[in-house]
Amino acid sequence: MVRPTEKTDDEPRGVLDRVIALYRKPIVKLNTDVIAATAVGLGVASGVLARMPDADPVAATVVGSVVLTAVYVPMHAAFTYAGHRSRYTADGRLRGRRFAKDLLKIYAAKLPAIVAYSFLAPTVQYLLDDGGAGPVEALWIAQGGGTLVTRLIHTPAFVGLEALLRGTKVGE
Repeated sequence: MVRPTEKTDDEPRGVLDRVIALYRKPIVKLNTDVIAATAVGLGVASGVLARMPDADPVAATVVGSVVLTAVYVPMHAAFTYAGHRSRYTADGRLRGRRFAKDLLKIYAAKLPAIVAYSFLAPTVQYLLDDGGAGPVEALWIAQGGGTLVTRLIHTPAFVGLEALLRGTKVGE
């Protein structure tokens, strides 16, 4: 008989085990991948924008947005692959079609957020830069903040859709 205070073999034992168990939840994994890929993109775009401190706000916004997106997409794909490696490989070979289909599903689910983000984040970035914030600061506030806002919008929608597909209530 297991006492309420005893741990079973399938329960997380320490902080690292708890973090790993939490990371295995699909919505946590997805959000972690998005935020990590965005952080890498912001780092690279910041490096580029730091070399053009006196750039016109329009140019800085375009360059920042393009560099961020050019880094984000392959990084997000790499994180997705790494997190589901066994799903995308067979006998050591990449299952490219399965991987591409899953990426398309991820981006299709995020489409409303992508559309809103693609318009709002660069607009806010431009307004901040034009209003006196530097190009790097404007990038981080607008694009980084925009990513966090889309996660707040997308996460409840994802959890609700997942529950609907399973035929359960949210939280069950």
